[in-house]
Amino acid sequence: MKRGSCITGLILAIAVAIPPFSFAVQLDSAQIKARSLAFQHLQEKAEATGKPVSVIVRIDDRGAFRPGRVTDAGKLKTAQEAVLAGLGDKVSNIKRYESFPFLAYSVDREGLAQMSGNMGILSAREDRQVKLMISESVPWVGAPEAWAAGYTGDGQLIAIVDTGVDRAHPFLDGKVVFEACFSTERLPDIESLCPNGETYQIGSGAAEPCPSLCSHGTHVAGIAAGNDGANFGVAPNAGIIAIQVFSKKNTDCTGTAPCIVAFDSDTIKALDLVYKLKTIQDNPISAVNLSLGGGEFNGYCDTWDAFYSDAIVWLKEVDVATVVAAGNEGYKNSLAHPACISDAISVGSVCDTFDVDECPQGVDSVAEHSNIASFVSLVAPGARITSSVPGGGYQEKVGTSMAAPHVAGAWALMKQRNPLASVDDVLRDLRDNAWIVDDTRSGGTVSGLKSLDLYFLVWPPSLVDNRIVIKLEEPSANSSVTGIGNIRGWAIGPEGIEYTQYYVDGVLKKQVPYGGTRKDVGREYPGFPGSASSGFAQSYAFSGLTEGMHTVKIRAVSKTGKYKDTSSSFYSTRFHKGYFGDPDAVDISSSSVSQDGTGILLDNIRVEGM
Repeated sequence: MKRGSCITGLILAIAVAIPPFSFAVQLDSAQIKARSLAFQHLQEKAEATGKPVSVIVRIDDRGAFRPGRVTDAGKLKTAQEAVLAGLGDKVSNIKRYESFPFLAYSVDREGLAQMSGNMGILSAREDRQVKLMISESVPWVGAPEAWAAGYTGDGQLIAIVDTGVDRAHPFLDGKVVFEACFSTERLPDIESLCPNGETYQIGSGAAEPCPSLCSHGTHVAGIAAGNDGANFGVAPNAGIIAIQVFSKKNTDCTGTAPCIVAFDSDTIKALDLVYKLKTIQDNPISAVNLSLGGGEFNGYCDTWDAFYSDAIVWLKEVDVATVVAAGNEGYKNSLAHPACISDAISVGSVCDTFDVDECPQGVDSVAEHSNIASFVSLVAPGARITSSVPGGGYQEKVGTSMAAPHVAGAWALMKQRNPLASVDDVLRDLRDNAWIVDDTRSGGTVSGLKSLDLYFLVWPPSLVDNRIVIKLEEPSANSSVTGIGNIRGWAIGPEGIEYTQYYVDGVLKKQVPYGGTRKDVGREYPGFPGSASSGFAQSYAFSGLTEGMHTVKIRAVSKTGKYKDTSSSFYSTRFHKGYFGDPDAVDISSSSVSQDGTGILLDNIRVEGM
């Protein structure tokens, strides 16, 4: 490759590949504007109510948090305390996060003004409250056949973030391995539901459900992983991490008071705990189940709520899926939040029986209550589902809340099958092998919905080998590329890799040279033959592509002829020409450096004087 091309490729790599670590973060103009508008909204809320406002903030953690790694807890705490010290008695109801660079608290108008001037607070938003999503499924999704093939969720954990779990229920006896509670108290309107009467509890009994109002979490847990020896959830041998995040609301309920609500700060604190349990203690957590939310979004909502979006992405980077109920308003092309976040595994509801109210069109139809959108990840049974409730009994419930734990349980089966599978790997397998359902409700428009179907786990072995691990490092997902760049990464398998090949927009191009030195991979996967020489790399003229989104797929083929695919979609931009032969063609002497969500950016680069 010519030297000029290498310079161009290097600049692009800097622009798209560096993760957004927090080292004295400098906000760009768009982020500063969004921050200013957020504080304006919070001030208006405080002035209108005359009361403190409850907020969640992201702070500059000075490098304490690095996605995919164990958080430097001491450094994070120091950064948090520095922010709180500057606010003094202007804040109350403080919630500290142990992994994520967040804080939550109630703050008065004077404190909001101080926060606005403190650039160590990168972003802030109101701490919103959401409701539960409530409105003979396990055999219908093929789970018994998966169990017969040996996939029961053994060795896997599912985190149920909900109203708590009755660990003494016969259907869940011995399954709850960890408990926590995060709840809010703002008397007299809001009361904590933690059993110890505080807003925070860790340990045995912490997720005990409250009387009368809190049956939902036990029902969800039973669907995902119940097992009394005669009746079974989807992953009957999986363990449960039970995290209670709801609070009792004594006034202003939709319907009869009191009611229960979950504050975002408590739910995100639960995700923060799951990240800690995964990264510090290496617990085999396959999925988090969130059967809660609200709102209506007809597209991805990542920018609407960066706090949830970041938390879900950070869990994904340590191979934990966040499975979220789509919502029960019956929307035909919208999802609730946080199901609308692009990296969430959103789940709508379908029928496994006939019911005149919920399933008038019978089996394999979309349930009347279910939100559906073209971007929903999967659908699963959620109409008239019987499962455990506190006190030892069973009850029928309806809603996407019931659909989501079918998928969370399936995730445990898939991770038992291949513990090295990424979130994207599992989702691709479930979608590729799903039953196809169309939304034929009145006003329904979405077709080709992917309905959970685990029968493929007992099909005769195919040439696909999910034990193969592939990492496509360039081009990275959603990056911008131009000129001549690289298709680069590594691949390993228990039987060794014979070759790798690449496809662009579904068209096979050729084999990618394989066998490059990767000592880092060798250290991480010493049991895989040839792992220290597992790199592949190929230069590619991206300038030959039309401007817009494209996809590169890599296929790694083992020495026994089996294979596995991975892919990455990217945006191709066009320079005025695709190749620069002069090593001095690229001039960065007048460039400015900034940072956004994709990494560090160099602006105002001059290329051949342009």
